[in-house]
Amino acid sequence: MKADIQAIYAPLFLVMRIMGHYPFGINIERRFSVPTFFFFLLGIYFMGALIYRLLSVPHFYSYYIALLIHGILEMVAYILVVCKLREMANTVQVLKTLQEKLPYIPTLKSDCRNFNWFLIINILLLIIMIVNCWIRAAIGQGFKQLAITYFFVIDELTVFWDVMTKIMMVTIICLSQVIPTFALLFYMLTCIVFKTFCYGFKKSLKGAKTQQSLDERFTLCKDLANAISDFNSKMNFFIFFMYIGLCMKALRGIQALYFNFTMSSLIYNGPLLCHILTSFVALTIPAAQVHSAFEKISQEINFVKYRNVAFRAKSLFILKLQNTSAALTIWDVYDINKNMLLSTLGLIFSYSALLYEIDKSRLKDVKTSFKESL
Repeated sequence: MKADIQAIYAPLFLVMRIMGHYPFGINIERRFSVPTFFFFLLGIYFMGALIYRLLSVPHFYSYYIALLIHGILEMVAYILVVCKLREMANTVQVLKTLQEKLPYIPTLKSDCRNFNWFLIINILLLIIMIVNCWIRAAIGQGFKQLAITYFFVIDELTVFWDVMTKIMMVTIICLSQVIPTFALLFYMLTCIVFKTFCYGFKKSLKGAKTQQSLDERFTLCKDLANAISDFNSKMNFFIFFMYIGLCMKALRGIQALYFNFTMSSLIYNGPLLCHILTSFVALTIPAAQVHSAFEKISQEINFVKYRNVAFRAKSLFILKLQNTSAALTIWDVYDINKNMLLSTLGLIFSYSALLYEIDKSRLKDVKTSFKESL
């Protein structure tokens, strides 16, 4: 019995529905729902306030540059999520249509169970991050600094601005962390479904094939490749911004630990770095598996058995299938493969150590000039 594709997405879409970003809840004549339009305007305002605040810092360390870049990129990623909600719903419909065409599909039960555990882990990490941000802002003048940054409140905080600042902090976390994370999890789950479809198509090549069944298999392979390419064209711009934003966020988190490696800093930045790692896993591993699964189709055609098929038709079928390719990319520039995760993490650790040394020497220069001026 084939699994219901929309039921596979149900836990993910349930959380997105609670946040007002349900892909099937948007009117077909509109691109935005009321909540997404409201959050869209807030995101633009918060991004502008963050840029203004960071550009006004007198000593602009690489830590602030990483904070500025990843803050902007995460807001842009959120805007792209809002613009792609209709495409998410369309992707699910395409998968349902493709499922009906495929003669054999392996069970998705094991993959869905693993994904649900991965979803729960991400939700727990996001909750810990929100609690950490709340505790960190409650200590000292945290909420006061947020009010100055985003509402330009210079005087003493009133009850109204205190409540508004707390609402704003949770809103920013939802905009920059929570909603893009669930869009990335949608990307991950769709990759898992595509990988399963590729294995199902590979399984359907077994057994003796007639000329008619060869034509049917090639049409199915072409439909599968087109569906993957179409999904890639819809999501690769969002994936590009998420990838660069995650790199900048990781740089900022590791630099923060370099500067202040204490238990409180570890408690605050530890869940953040764990969330970054799970996001990298969601972005790279399932997409690489799709690429690998589709390549195995080309290997399987060498073992196809034929019945009453001319040599020219066999050769043409093999040639057409070998020339059919599909892969998920980062902005159509770089194919996502298994080596990408390790190479990215190595690059991040190398650059974070280098930038830490630059910031440390710059900080010493600032302190020295300050002492000389006294």
